[in-house]
Amino acid sequence: NKGDIFPWFEMDKDNHSPNNCCLIASTSAGKTRWLNELATSVNSKGENFITNRPIVCFSCHPGDPSLKEARAMHKRRWTDIDLNKIDQPITLEMVEPGSYLIFDDCMNLPKHDPRTKVLYDLVNEVAVRGRHHRSKKGNGVRGCEFCLITHYGSDKRLNMVRNASKYWVLFPQASRSQSVHILRTRLHRTKKQVEKLLDRCGDSRFCLVRMHHPMMCISSNHCELVN
Repeated sequence: NKGDIFPWFEMDKDNHSPNNCCLIASTSAGKTRWLNELATSVNSKGENFITNRPIVCFSCHPGDPSLKEARAMHKRRWTDIDLNKIDQPITLEMVEPGSYLIFDDCMNLPKHDPRTKVLYDLVNEVAVRGRHHRSKKGNGVRGCEFCLITHYGSDKRLNMVRNASKYWVLFPQASRSQSVHILRTRLHRTKKQVEKLLDRCGDSRFCLVRMHHPMMCISSNHCELVN
């Protein structure tokens, strides 16, 4: 129904198209709550694309209630990483094969903070080699995938992450100008074309663009193919 559409990430053992995702908007736009809904939406079997796979969450606010339902649903498979205990590099091999890694606003630490380089190095490594770090069963056969939540989608250090992201989730009601800028560069459209695309989203709090073929745009009000 219009006003109640929400995207579904496929559960496919073919890992040629990883479900890497970037959520970009300013504070209080609803990014983490959107991820919570994605992580708790299930099919008739009670499954979704991260069911029965390890989930590793890097967050500056691990007690944030926005992900409370997701943590409760995935229980022991969900691991919150205490950023205060990060004191050395974290490589992909240190992560369990087939894991889903969440970077919740932690990329906005001060540049001089040594943890910043650790997190950027890890998410870039997942972007480049993650799909080859596979489990042998369940959703984990797709390899490691990431969800990056950030305020600044144009950060130069996220170049590999941007190229590896299959889904871009923007929040035009909160960050219209940034949404326009990002879609202009990713979709190679004029400002007028992007504005019309966002207008068709109406009052939807999110606009998801699937960058892999077939390219599409999904909001809570509509779905359309992007030619």
